[in-house]
Amino acid sequence: MSECYQLVSLSDSCLALQIRRLIGQKAMAAISHYTVFFQLAGFFFIALAVFLWVRYREKRPFSSLGFYKQDWFKNLFKGFLIGAVQFSLVVVLLLVTGTGSLKLGSA
Repeated sequence: MSECYQLVSLSDSCLALQIRRLIGQKAMAAISHYTVFFQLAGFFFIALAVFLWVRYREKRPFSSLGFYKQDWFKNLFKGFLIGAVQFSLVVVLLLVTGTGSLKLGSA
């Protein structure tokens, strides 16, 4: 189990590692291309559960979760820019401290 903590994507990689141990390498190679669909299906059911809970149990509109129509694209773009700047700052910090490196071009 300790090898799971060394992987980049902890939850997905640990799950893949456990599945690989259970069903074998060949079977895992056959279904590995479809993992994104499993993840999307999982997200869909969680989002549906949240929607149904808010709509029918708490009896409040879905927009009360922060979804709204006015200026949504402007706010989405602003959030994307803020995230891109933060990501770039981390990359620059890793490059300046010598912790990371960039390799451009093919392997």
